[in-house]
Amino acid sequence: KIGGEAGFGILTTGSLFSKIASRRGYFIFDFIEYPSLIRGGHNTYDVTISDIPVHSLKSGIDVLVCINKETFELHKDKLVKQARVIYDPDEFTPTGDIIPVKIPFTTILTELKGQAIMKNTIALGASLAIFGADLTELLSIFEKQFKKKGDAVVSMNQEFAKRGYDAVIQ
Repeated sequence: KIGGEAGFGILTTGSLFSKIASRRGYFIFDFIEYPSLIRGGHNTYDVTISDIPVHSLKSGIDVLVCINKETFELHKDKLVKQARVIYDPDEFTPTGDIIPVKIPFTTILTELKGQAIMKNTIALGASLAIFGADLTELLSIFEKQFKKKGDAVVSMNQEFAKRGYDAVIQ
């Protein structure tokens, strides 16, 4: 599950993650929470991934991607034991029987001079690393998706994803 503030690309991030999992041969079942149409509301995207067909979401959360603290607070009661929680240690520290995955969103945004909306791209890179995927598919998607906006936009998105990915595998 990924969650965060409306307007921060939660739905795009979830759908890209689902697309990559499907292309890698996994079965998926995803669910888009009816989104808040007002910037600042809370949005989530759930994905169940399996190597056998799935027909519903899993009841517990194995991985929670927190674009903000509110995501953790709203969904912590649904975490399974030893769930991985992706979060920014500059924003908050999650508690409970979890495996914390510190991703320095704020630091990466500052270093790369990015806007807060780029947290979703960092989170997507980190999520792919947790699932043992490489970035090749995502980098290719960015190249096709942002080609018309120019090489700088393509490179920027690729770099944010790489930084999220690297934060997990290091």
